[in-house]
Amino acid sequence: MAPDPRRRALTRALVLARALTVALAVACASDPAAAPAPPAEVVVDGVVHVRNGGEALEGVKTLRLEEQWRAGGEASEILFGSVGRIVADAAGNVYVLDRQMSQVQVFGPDGRHLRTLSREGDGPGEVRRPSDLLLLPDGRIGIVQMMPGRIVTLRPDGTPAGNIEPGAAEDTGERGNMFTLFGARPAGDGLLIGGGRMAPRPDRIVRPRHIARVGLDGREIRRYREGVVESDPADLKFDEALDWFPHNGGMVAAPDGRVWLAAARDEYAIEAWSPDGKLERVIERTYEPYRRSAEEKRVADDTRRMVINGNRMPNIIADTEPAIVGMSLMPGDELWVLTSRGRNAPPPGALQLWDVFDARGRFVRQVAVAAEGRPREDAVALLEDGRAVVVRGALDAARGSMRGVGVASAAGSSGGGAADAQTGADEIELELICGRLRP
Repeated sequence: MAPDPRRRALTRALVLARALTVALAVACASDPAAAPAPPAEVVVDGVVHVRNGGEALEGVKTLRLEEQWRAGGEASEILFGSVGRIVADAAGNVYVLDRQMSQVQVFGPDGRHLRTLSREGDGPGEVRRPSDLLLLPDGRIGIVQMMPGRIVTLRPDGTPAGNIEPGAAEDTGERGNMFTLFGARPAGDGLLIGGGRMAPRPDRIVRPRHIARVGLDGREIRRYREGVVESDPADLKFDEALDWFPHNGGMVAAPDGRVWLAAARDEYAIEAWSPDGKLERVIERTYEPYRRSAEEKRVADDTRRMVINGNRMPNIIADTEPAIVGMSLMPGDELWVLTSRGRNAPPPGALQLWDVFDARGRFVRQVAVAAEGRPREDAVALLEDGRAVVVRGALDAARGSMRGVGVASAAGSSGGGAADAQTGADEIELELICGRLRP
């Protein structure tokens, strides 16, 4: 019997279909478009813009905190008020700034409590309302006092070692023109500082701010960024979006003097500056802003409570949180960036999600930090030696320490201008968990 031509044609069609299916599967598996595309580098006005997509080149890597020691909590003799910056020295000692208690707790590499540095006051080695902590290039410990702005320095044994006053050189002596220091970082043989003033005028209040590099004598070497906010003294408001400036979480510096700055509140863009003060690169990434819920807006409004002359100043709270809320320079010359989305909505099982960029500004991977704690409510501090510290209860403590903060006058002319940060603070049992991040 001769073969049926129709059956032969059908068989041939099935074979071709299977071959096409296999070919398509292979093509899809090897298609470069299926993987994240490498960033594009575009030169704009002589500056390289590294434009990354929304996905990291190497995907997401989970690192778990391998606990080494704990401090604080209900069973500990060490009590914390509101924990600010945490840093580590070359010997592995960990320094913890307590903003509410105006002191620094020092722990050895094994977690043993070594000493308490500073205390609240205006005398040598004392500080009020500290805003930041850093280890100076010459080995001293620097505690940043917000207002009047200065860096109180201590020797490792806790003895006073003088003050650094970055705003002294530009002090006009004008009433209310007090310098405010928001944050500082070691930068080469000097410091990277973020500060400003509040200068009253007959019809307005002018608040110039800047990011600058200064020497250890406080004298300015170069200025990277400037901004000005003006307010009507008859209608004072705190506008969260307008008031944003990369004072703290949006600035970082390397030992060789390189500087990275968040470029804007609502944009994912980071400026990379050379040691000689040249803007070399802008690192960009496709990013969807984190939109606050009604409850999150209420909490933000409550946390930023400010009282002027006995009256609470109204807040204008943004619908979205800032794109970048933290940056750290980690071993291997990697820049780790924490977004508001990575802090508030990390993957299941993770406490935070960090974006990691290499020295060229390429978005190489994301790191999900898995540790005991609650996303958003607890904080993670990355240390220079590759360790991390989880601060359990960080957000609750920050809320408590900010409630009731006030100023005596719009010009800030009476004393330091801000009330004691302990006013209205809730009793929060803060706990610190220090360890290594392991795959």
